[in-house]
Amino acid sequence: MNSKRVCFAVLAAALFAVPGRAEAQAADSAIVYEREVFEYSRGGRADPFRSLLDDAELGVRLEDLTLQGVMVGAEPGQSVAVLSRAGSATPLRVQVGDRIGGIRILSIGQHSVEVLVEEFGVARRGTLELKSVTQKGIS
Repeated sequence: MNSKRVCFAVLAAALFAVPGRAEAQAADSAIVYEREVFEYSRGGRADPFRSLLDDAELGVRLEDLTLQGVMVGAEPGQSVAVLSRAGSATPLRVQVGDRIGGIRILSIGQHSVEVLVEEFGVARRGTLELKSVTQKGIS
């Protein structure tokens, strides 16, 4: 292990003894990074970063849904889930195969609902889980 330290010390001394190395290190420390800044002058035009579709046109999003309750039947087709949508007081009662906008209900379990979300030609799976209720409150 001592020979490794000596070898490392010799190598470090050789690197720092190279002529012109000090000038290169000084030049490296003088590098200044500049960030390009863009300014958008609206001038009566629409904001290019804002969606052209409003919330009504986008439909129901998985992030806006909350699983409120589940009633599990003897057969999978008999199960019913109650969902709530953010900003709406009306609960949604769904069964397997039902569609809510671009969301299709795949399965209903005792504590969760599996869904398939289809947005802009891309399908992804998602899960809505029931929050457990304890004696101290909702956890």
